[in-house]
Amino acid sequence: MANYEVDFQVISQVRDEAANASNVTIALRFRRTDYYYVGWNYLDQERWRLNAENFSNQDTGDVSWDLNYGYNNPLPQNQWREVGRNNFRLPHNEDGSLSINIYGKIYFGVNPGTLEARKTITCTPNNRNVKITQFEKNNSTSGTTVGFNWSTSDNIDALHLYDGDTKLKEFSVSGKSGSITYTVTPNRNYRFQIRVKKTGTSLWTNSGYIDHTVGYPSITGDFNFNINSPINLYFTGTTPASSVYLYVNSKDDSNYIAERTNITSSSVSINLTTEQKNKIYQKAGQKDWITIVVVQNLHLNGVETPYQQYSATMQLNISGTAPTFSNYSYSNKNSTISGILGQNKTLANVEGMQVQISTSNKAHSSVSTISKYVCTISGGNNNSFSRTYEAQESQSDVLIDLGAITEYGRYSISVYAVDARGISSSPVTKQNAFEVIDYHVPLATTFELKRQGNFEKEVSLNVVCNISRVSGYNTSFAAYYRYCKTGTSMPSSWTTITNIQNGGTNGDDYRKTITDSNFLILEKGESYDFQFKFKDRFSEVIINPSLSQGVAPLSVYEDGTVAINRVPDFNQTDRAKLQIDGDIMINRNSDDEEVFVAESLESMSTKLNTIEENNAQMLSKLEGKIDRSDIVDNLTSSSSTVPLSANQGRVLKEQINGVLTVETKDLYGQPWGNSMSVRLVKLGSICICNIFWTGATGTSKYGTISEITIPDGFRPYGVVFATTQNVTSNSTYGASTRISISSNGKISFVTDNTGMLERHVTFAYSTV
Repeated sequence: MANYEVDFQVISQVRDEAANASNVTIALRFRRTDYYYVGWNYLDQERWRLNAENFSNQDTGDVSWDLNYGYNNPLPQNQWREVGRNNFRLPHNEDGSLSINIYGKIYFGVNPGTLEARKTITCTPNNRNVKITQFEKNNSTSGTTVGFNWSTSDNIDALHLYDGDTKLKEFSVSGKSGSITYTVTPNRNYRFQIRVKKTGTSLWTNSGYIDHTVGYPSITGDFNFNINSPINLYFTGTTPASSVYLYVNSKDDSNYIAERTNITSSSVSINLTTEQKNKIYQKAGQKDWITIVVVQNLHLNGVETPYQQYSATMQLNISGTAPTFSNYSYSNKNSTISGILGQNKTLANVEGMQVQISTSNKAHSSVSTISKYVCTISGGNNNSFSRTYEAQESQSDVLIDLGAITEYGRYSISVYAVDARGISSSPVTKQNAFEVIDYHVPLATTFELKRQGNFEKEVSLNVVCNISRVSGYNTSFAAYYRYCKTGTSMPSSWTTITNIQNGGTNGDDYRKTITDSNFLILEKGESYDFQFKFKDRFSEVIINPSLSQGVAPLSVYEDGTVAINRVPDFNQTDRAKLQIDGDIMINRNSDDEEVFVAESLESMSTKLNTIEENNAQMLSKLEGKIDRSDIVDNLTSSSSTVPLSANQGRVLKEQINGVLTVETKDLYGQPWGNSMSVRLVKLGSICICNIFWTGATGTSKYGTISEITIPDGFRPYGVVFATTQNVTSNSTYGASTRISISSNGKISFVTDNTGMLERHVTFAYSTV
């Protein structure tokens, strides 16, 4: 039996979504699958029919068709032949879907007769459901509620909120957009979904899911606080109640600031008191911000339970809490100077000016205590001088001594306070507050106290002393002296020197001179310690010279001892009969050459040392080559080939070393709490002294160093003097410092600057 198939083909679908209908064109066709097909119209009886069985009035009835496939033009095997088509107007279902149950019949009139078929055709549906274009949480969401914004493509008249498959609430809505709010339960997880119904239909559309977790109430919002504004805290829920506690830096009882308890609202505002703000500033120090720790507890089952801790930053206004300081006074505490110059003037290199901060003028801080005051003076002749002082806070008036100021000129004062946090007040400056007038203590540029001929009883005095003019204020000068025999006590009274002469001027100084060839009559055989005091209108200076006993140019004593330019030493066990202070010069008549004995002996000693070294080297080289029997113990031999014996060399070396013995002594002391070291190196009767002195001299511009005394054997035969420049860093201050050493070993000084300076000097003197 031949095989035939009948099929339906959807030619087109034109949808009318507004009417929820479609125009659908469907074709009816057949084919032979086992062989080609031959057939033609027979008696004009061929008919076909299409029917949409599930729709009324959608039947074509019988329709004629033309069949003409002869043997010359058969229908190829498996080729479809359309018999007819029809356009159906079909309504869609409410949800927009469309399914057609099609019936078709073909009558050939010839073989194969009649073919029938049925088929369900699904067409493209109309989009009838509403679209959800927005479903998201909004700002109304809190710990107790959750809010959603929604919008749809078409109007809706119903909205249901679900948690998963569980309906939570039905909302009465209308339109295409809106918002809803739902009250949630704390400590629960939600999976929210909305389902909306298109207006006037029963069509529902489901949204996607939004997950939402509701915990216990937490603090949310901005954790950037400002100390001058309320601290606002916001909570995600109100149940259970919360309590909050504020701390500075860390949760510690000592850092506690403020609290609010049993909070049942969604927010709380905390206004800090002045006391609380001050505590924060105290903790902050110099920082303009600080960490605030917010501790939240929950009230669960009637018990306050720790829950969460938050870290916040609080901005501060440090400048607004700086200490307040407005006034101070100043004056010259040196009554001698102020009595002459007034309170607003002082002298260079002399202490006097003082800044006073009375208790009524003390600085004040609302958030801290005052730690110290800082004072700066600036000015001077070249406006280049500056010095800063610090004074600690005290229960009484704060006094700041400005010390000795080395540079003359006008000076301004600036003072500010510093609290315990390190925050400073605004400085209080007083321009051209005081004047420093150039000044130095009376300075003996020339001082000579000696016996006539260095031997006689008559003692002469020659002094040249410079005193500062002080702009014409320094109009008086006096000189005094007192003395005692060496080893005895100095008298308490002074003797006035009357023969003082005006020596004119020297730059900015007055010059005073004392010249007295018959100053005193003193015993020849005694040495004396003196003190001379030179006093101007403002200060005085004391120097401490010594006068040694008289030394005759030539002395002959009963025991035959002869002394030249010295007093003989009668305590020697084997006393030399000839004792000389100084070198001996011999004029050799042969060539008129002047020879100095001591100098020659020293040269000879050097040469002998060199010979000794050379001999040692030579003996080392000649070891085993010299017949020891050739060595004679005789220093008088004139032979140039005979060496000295070892014994003769030892004797000669001992004699030389006895003459050239070197002794050293190191001394150290702390005058006025500062450092002074003295290095003494003695070769024969000559002593080299190195003084290394770094420090201040207190308030004294003259005096005697009590901490160091030159020991016996290293003391000069009489007073000796040395002058050193006053130096600090790379600058010099003042003219100089004169240092003297008396025969009793005492070190004295005269300086025009008492400040912290370096005074270093090296000099030599004779000990006999």
